[in-house]
Amino acid sequence: MILKFNRKIIFVIIIVILSANYNCITPIKVIKKKKEKFNNRKVAIKGRVISVVDLNDINTFTIKDRTGFITVVTKNYLPKRGETIKVKGVVKDKYRYSRNIMLVIVEKKIKYKQRGRLRIETKTGNRIKNKNN
Repeated sequence: MILKFNRKIIFVIIIVILSANYNCITPIKVIKKKKEKFNNRKVAIKGRVISVVDLNDINTFTIKDRTGFITVVTKNYLPKRGETIKVKGVVKDKYRYSRNIMLVIVEKKIKYKQRGRLRIETKTGNRIKNKNN
């Protein structure tokens, strides 16, 4: 009985460790220094939004933490400048836009809940509009 109990505890600990890996906040400086290691890997970053760019075919914002700043490409709503947010996405070492090649994080698509706000989505053309005010 004690052996079965210990196996359950070990199994739970392994699951917690594996799931916590994606939820850990990675400093931006580390991503930039080891961009080859992080390329095509999921990361989570947290910081303050310092700029927002809404173009016809791409939405980006720049996020800054204590260690540096990085561009985030998203299909979600753009955050407000000055807002502190957590972003989960995949690092792309050689993201190509127009003639530029840059290091970015491509944010994962959020369906119903984004940055603590509930939303309902409708698609109009290439843009997603929020029905909530």
